[in-house]
Amino acid sequence: MQAYKLCKLLDLNFIGNVEGHDLFENHVDVVICDGFVGNIVLKTCESLAMGIFTMLKRELTVNPGRQLGALLVKNAFRSIKRRLDPEVHGGAPLLGFNGPVMKAHGSARERAIANAIRISSESVQHQLNQVIASEIARANERMESADQAGAPVLLRELNSNA
Repeated sequence: MQAYKLCKLLDLNFIGNVEGHDLFENHVDVVICDGFVGNIVLKTCESLAMGIFTMLKRELTVNPGRQLGALLVKNAFRSIKRRLDPEVHGGAPLLGFNGPVMKAHGSARERAIANAIRISSESVQHQLNQVIASEIARANERMESADQAGAPVLLRELNSNA
């Protein structure tokens, strides 16, 4: 509840709480949660995607009619598989460090590691850490202004605990 109120005060494209279906409908770019919940959501999504592709492959090879149908939609499935392929991204940046830190999956292979290195390089080129630090400084200035203008006690407490 406190994080929700804080995010509402900041200059973000903050839409508030989201549901599970929002993760797949392009409603959000970033979802903030604790690490335990985030890891469960991530692993569940990965397992579900692999499970669905396994079931589809099994069902689409049962008889010649389904095999023909599978042939007709092959490119669509291939496109979806590429979008969901974790090796395309290789990893995700861990924020809050003074330099680029990329977290790759424990089972990442060569292609994933190469892409994680590429994304790390791009984050350096785009000065991702400096942009984040600048935005945090702006957010802190806004909070200080709100605090001086008699912001709710909640904001003052969050600011003093930071």
